[in-house]
Amino acid sequence: MVRVLAESLVVDMAASITALQNGWQCYRAPTLPTIGRRGSLDDVVVGRVGGGSAERAPLRWPFVGRAAEQEAVGVALQRSAGLLVAGPAGVGKSSLVRSVTHANGGSVQWCMASPATQRIPFGAVAPLLLFAGVEAPDPTRYLIAARAALATGDRPPTVVVDDAPLLDRASVVLLSQLFHEQRVRLVLIARDGQPLAVELARLVDDGVMEEVRVAPLGPDDCAAAVELALGGPLHSDAAAALAERSAGNPLLLRELVLAAHSTGVLYWRRGWWVLTGELPISDRLVDVIARRLATADPAVQRAVALVALGAPLPLSVASTALPPSELADVERLGLVEVVSERAGPALQITHPLVGEAVLRGTPTSTRRDLVALLSELLDADRTPEPDVALRWCVERLDVGISVPSATLARAAQQAFGFLDHPLAVRLAEAALAHGPHFESLLTLGAARSAQLDVEGGGGDRKSVVLGRMVDLGGLGIIK
Repeated sequence: MVRVLAESLVVDMAASITALQNGWQCYRAPTLPTIGRRGSLDDVVVGRVGGGSAERAPLRWPFVGRAAEQEAVGVALQRSAGLLVAGPAGVGKSSLVRSVTHANGGSVQWCMASPATQRIPFGAVAPLLLFAGVEAPDPTRYLIAARAALATGDRPPTVVVDDAPLLDRASVVLLSQLFHEQRVRLVLIARDGQPLAVELARLVDDGVMEEVRVAPLGPDDCAAAVELALGGPLHSDAAAALAERSAGNPLLLRELVLAAHSTGVLYWRRGWWVLTGELPISDRLVDVIARRLATADPAVQRAVALVALGAPLPLSVASTALPPSELADVERLGLVEVVSERAGPALQITHPLVGEAVLRGTPTSTRRDLVALLSELLDADRTPEPDVALRWCVERLDVGISVPSATLARAAQQAFGFLDHPLAVRLAEAALAHGPHFESLLTLGAARSAQLDVEGGGGDRKSVVLGRMVDLGGLGIIK
């Protein structure tokens, strides 16, 4: 599931965009017990580890790496009056452009398009025109005012449009005219999966406007960003886990670190930032994804949940479960991709965190319906694939769907074979709830015995367990 959410994560609110550009807001971690000799989490100040300072500097999300992209953007701005910076959502396109335009100097005006401004004529370019005294939404007056406001200085100002695909029609016309008249240098920022307006797309297609793509961060840059933000070295295991889970997406990386930091999963021990458990998903990350999906049709939202639940979902099954139009819409959103699996092509969510967040926000009733549908389409009770049979047996139990006793018995044996003894116990007990079943009884006894071995249980405890298993099986005695 890893090409990068990035292609899907949309931060529509200006506050979220500002957070990406300017870094973390002030953040104070909870007090944790001192581990080792290097001090507690509260002893860590940005840029310095230790010191025991009672005051904490705000954690700032640094801009790291991107040397090649910075050079490409800088060169493009020197030789062309137009530039498109594109890539997956959350990979730092806005931060990159801000860094380069700041270094180059000159007049730079920022416009931020959004679903809200898209409904208002000239809504995205309003910040350029407010100081010009134009109040009525008159296209002619706006064009005249824009020319007067922007025709200052020795060279045309640079106008940067964030989320350019969300520009309203009036702003598209205005910016296109100003660009063709060479009154502005135009920089458009766009996330993958969102097409530009025809007038702007033609500028790129005709070569009038150059394009620079921004890719996810590499593992080393991910680690460097976290170390700079936290002010100390990151253990290699923690660095690998964060890089893998974030897939190099700075937005996801930031949210993972914030959540792990605040919950104590990521903390300071003996000179390193280390992880002590699974990386949590922050509520804010779920909210970001929910905002992205909120703009989609309910049928598309259901389709995304279906793919997240079934991933990797065979393309043949997805084509049966979803109309072609919904499949096309889901792919257009950039939330799914086609991957090659042993059994053939399959659909998968582009990033594991997106799948987890989508399922967290899926209503229980919807998830139950989807599980029932996928279990039927995948023929979960008769599939020869043990991992598939086990997975969908558990999925059905989790949402309260009845599972045949024979399927439960087989799944219990599979779980035992995979050394998941607690799951084997759960499935065997569920099978026995339907009535006496000798194979399930044996699996239950073996799994409970294995659990006692792991826990260090003695022979007397095993005898008690075996006696209970015999009673449960209806045999009545121990032999």
